[in-house]
Amino acid sequence: MVKKILGIFAFMAILMPVSLFYPFEAQSATSQLDMGSLVKIKGTKGAAVYQIGSDNKKYVYPDQKTFETWHEDFSEVEEVSQAVLDAYSDGGVVTFRSGTRLLTHRNTAKVYAIGADGQLIYIPNESTARKFYGDDWTSFVVDIDPGVFAANYKVSAGELSEENLPEDSLIIDENSGQYY
Repeated sequence: MVKKILGIFAFMAILMPVSLFYPFEAQSATSQLDMGSLVKIKGTKGAAVYQIGSDNKKYVYPDQKTFETWHEDFSEVEEVSQAVLDAYSDGGVVTFRSGTRLLTHRNTAKVYAIGADGQLIYIPNESTARKFYGDDWTSFVVDIDPGVFAANYKVSAGELSEENLPEDSLIIDENSGQYY
């Protein structure tokens, strides 16, 4: 009988720490990372990179092109366990940084300027593109997947003009030298 009781206590001694501490590990993981932290799952080749937002959610960079509009390289990305990453709820997808590129996708000839929070403004013609982005404006155009385009970017009403410029962008009028 004593052996049986000792066996039960030994079994409970093994289970108690697992059942008690695992939930606390997942709950406390959200306080392990600072806002703005760049993370990926440890030991996973080609793992997606996430950024921890001010709302304590994780935001995924859909590709390297998008990441590079925000960061010079991957040196600040830290590797974390799956449990730590899973402790953060999904917040969404990071879009291209405003003012860094012009966007299109393979199913359209339209080109858009990028504003804050993925707002896009249609560039109606080549002369408008040249006016605000210079003669080499085509070097700023990035072709992204149509699914990523449709899911993560919002096309604004109107066309690019002096009265309708992307928010959070610095644009120069090549003819007048005026900045917008």
